[in-house]
Amino acid sequence: MTESEYTSQIESTNEYRPTARYWLYATAGALIALLYGWELMGVLRGPLPLSVLLERLLFLCVGLGLLGWGLYTVRGRVVLAKDRLIWHKPVGAPDVVQFRQLIGATEAGRFGTS
Repeated sequence: MTESEYTSQIESTNEYRPTARYWLYATAGALIALLYGWELMGVLRGPLPLSVLLERLLFLCVGLGLLGWGLYTVRGRVVLAKDRLIWHKPVGAPDVVQFRQLIGATEAGRFGTS
């Protein structure tokens, strides 16, 4: 089923989008990546030890990872329908969980056993 088919079958829905905190994470990741990228360009121009280069490269990768994760979470949303929960991911098909599926689950994550 496509996303439009999922949403057209839902009678009453509540849609939940990510909070502004995830925009903050993405912005912080972009700033970290930008600053350490700038530092890395300075390290490449001058004769500095390899440890300084690796340190800047590590934090550049951390900043890019934070930026990617923040943008991924900002684009997702959760729709709560009368009989199901739908997670619309930014990439890929939506995940649908029927509420009847949750009734048989226990805390241990096994179905039908107590």
